[in-house]
Amino acid sequence: MLGEKMSSNEEIDLLDFIKYAFNKYLLISFIVFFCIVIGGVFCYINNDKVTLTLDITPKVYSPFFYTSCNDDVECRNEIFKTLLVSRVDSRFSVNENKKSNTLNLKALVSRNEANEIENSLLSLNAALNAWYADDVDNVLQELNVRHADNKSTETLSRAYLITVATKRYLDKGDIVIISEPVVVARYNTTMVLLLSALVGLIFSLLLVMLSYHNRQEENKCINCQFNIK
Repeated sequence: MLGEKMSSNEEIDLLDFIKYAFNKYLLISFIVFFCIVIGGVFCYINNDKVTLTLDITPKVYSPFFYTSCNDDVECRNEIFKTLLVSRVDSRFSVNENKKSNTLNLKALVSRNEANEIENSLLSLNAALNAWYADDVDNVLQELNVRHADNKSTETLSRAYLITVATKRYLDKGDIVIISEPVVVARYNTTMVLLLSALVGLIFSLLLVMLSYHNRQEENKCINCQFNIK
């Protein structure tokens, strides 16, 4: 019986709170609207900010990678990452995707800066080609010296084959795969406005609950004073 009575009281309190909250619909509407406006202003201020991403995958490694790392793929990727970071725009952050052997580049910039970065990517492939070409030339010179001194070994033969293979890719300008840059707005306007409305609704309901609780406490005090009298 006691449990049923408590349950009944809880239902009455809930219904009473719903009625009380309904009477406060203007306050709730104002707070929700205010939060949506704040969200809209935030989106307007950040409208020019975008995220630019692209992927770079090495198709071939120059002899330097093999002489430094032998067949250690992770070592070669780390050297290539270091090489890329030294030549790509400083606004990019570079992260390695080990599963696909790809380097992910990401920049948080304005739309105007995104256009500048896209133009700078045109020279990135040329810069990488130049570095590879220097490495190939240096190795070929070293191999010619060793060959003249009759110091041909299995290691040198392998280095020669790698150098020749790298040069083929260089002649085609095809040492890396650079994906098309993807530019997206940093903040999704629809999501920001929905979250703003949700925050406004939650905050307004908390205020109404606090107001309702204070009213209940005041009513209890009034009843207590009346009973004392």
